[in-house]
Amino acid sequence: MTRPPPTIVEGLRHAATVRGSKVAFRHGARSLTFRDLLAEGRGAAAALVRRGLRPGEVAAVACGDPLARIVAHVGVLLAGGVALPLNPDYREELATILPDSGAGVLVADAPLAERALAVRSPTLRAVFSTGPVGTGGADGPAGTVPWDEARASASPVPERRPLPEDAALLVYTSGTTGPPKGVPHTHASLVANLEALRVAWAWTPSDVLFLPVVLFHVHGLQNGVHGTILTACTTVIPGRFDAPGALATLDREGCTMMFGVPTHYHRLLEAAAAAGGARPALPALRLFVSGSAPLPPGTFERFRVAFGHEILERYGMTETLMIASNPLAGPRRPGAVGRALPGVQVRVDAPAGEPGEVLVRGPSVFPGYRNRPQANAAAFHEGWFRTGDIGTLDPDGTLRLVGRATETINTGGLKVYPREVEAALESHPAVREAAVVAVPDADLGEAVGAAVALREGAAADEAAIVAYARERLAGYKKPRRFAILPALPRNAVGKVDKSAVRRALTGGG
Repeated sequence: MTRPPPTIVEGLRHAATVRGSKVAFRHGARSLTFRDLLAEGRGAAAALVRRGLRPGEVAAVACGDPLARIVAHVGVLLAGGVALPLNPDYREELATILPDSGAGVLVADAPLAERALAVRSPTLRAVFSTGPVGTGGADGPAGTVPWDEARASASPVPERRPLPEDAALLVYTSGTTGPPKGVPHTHASLVANLEALRVAWAWTPSDVLFLPVVLFHVHGLQNGVHGTILTACTTVIPGRFDAPGALATLDREGCTMMFGVPTHYHRLLEAAAAAGGARPALPALRLFVSGSAPLPPGTFERFRVAFGHEILERYGMTETLMIASNPLAGPRRPGAVGRALPGVQVRVDAPAGEPGEVLVRGPSVFPGYRNRPQANAAAFHEGWFRTGDIGTLDPDGTLRLVGRATETINTGGLKVYPREVEAALESHPAVREAAVVAVPDADLGEAVGAAVALREGAAADEAAIVAYARERLAGYKKPRRFAILPALPRNAVGKVDKSAVRRALTGGG
């Protein structure tokens, strides 16, 4: 297409017409061509419409199998609905998300379908179960409709063609600073952001993407799944991430790109070291991308030496989609998330060169949280979205993040930005990654607390690491509580769970 499609749906129709026999998604021994995806998505849409899904209504999808999830997701969009991706492991979260979203239909693995029925959300009319998973039995929990049977038996329905301004996606935030909040995005915002990424990363139909991230978050669903549809590339989705297996897959499949989180790159480095340190031969690979959490500068440098590639770090949020990216061509700066993508405006609410809150506006910024008028009043300022991230802008517009506004540590009247302390700790040769949080202090009010995970086979004691950091930081930034953990706790999308870190440092206080 000479111009980007107006909607994700039109993008799929175009890919199925022009590249119908090409594999769109591969998972293990199974694959879906673009023609398969459209056909199966139409069957899914028919099943949803026959059970009453209306245009513009929310339909939740919580399938653990990635190909089943993608088909159900596409079915929602083809039916003119708004797709709500859910983590199949959700439990108590369902009691908040299902009623707040107004979801009328759910497609889920049997265990989550059963939990969803127990919530008794007043809007939920139909629950499809993907089959005999967990305690569901042969046809899933009582009160559910077998998904495969419903798709196979549904007669075709008139095609629905959503408009660019129609809502396509409703994603809930991780809830790390309060109850999860619903973030809606239109087809137009999704397409605009992917077009910016396509240009920035020279993403073409000839690319083969390795996608080991979860598909219920914008990283995997928007960048990965929607990106595959709009660029008509091929995407390989592994099962549980296994670094040696990932290296073999990257080589065997001729992958040209990988979208991952820092943990994936830590593990690839460990796998390369365990294999004797020889540089992995990945002749087709042209681009490793990291997101969802800060990439330690030390990881960037070690990966450059071990793999011969500079990881491209980028920056995005559920509310804004992708905001900034390091360049495809030209130097990539460790510890920086790059410059604003085309069409996106970024500013820092502080004097030049000083840290301040990052503000964003552009076509991919969401219009406001669902059912949260007070949160919306606080989230927007004169048309700019307040990200809650603290950062600085280099003279050329390169953005560097130093932490979250809510994570800034006020110790004895002085501010400490966690990312600065984390970077100092991560420069220690034995430290793989670090997490810094505020901990209570009777004298200072708050003090710096830090936890680290060591590299595979490394050894170091707490006092030596703290002394190392102290040599590189002002005294008030030195960690006063410290722990070495086997691994840093993370949430489902790969971000460090700083509440869990704080509990580890304070004994639950």
